Amino acid sequence: MPLTRDLKLEKILAKEQKKAQKQLTKQLKETTSALGTKASAARKSFEHKLEETLSSASYKADDVLKAMEEKLESLREANAKLQKK
Repeated sequence: MPLTRDLKLEKILAKEQKKAQKQLTKQLKETTSALGTKASAARKSFEHKLEETLSSASYKADDVLKAMEEKLESLREANAKLQKK
């Protein structure tokens, strides 16, 4: 009879092990899916912010060039006035 009790216990433990394994597999799949979704959203957000930053930098570079060209023109005019004297 002790053998029967051991077999019952073994079956119960095997069933519990399978149940725990299924639960862990389910949790792993859910976690993997959630991480994938968050990583994708983070990548899109990063790409958007990078695009905005590069666009802003481009406009600022254009503004700097325009200001430098205006300064160069005023210096040329001042130089021309000094050359006439």
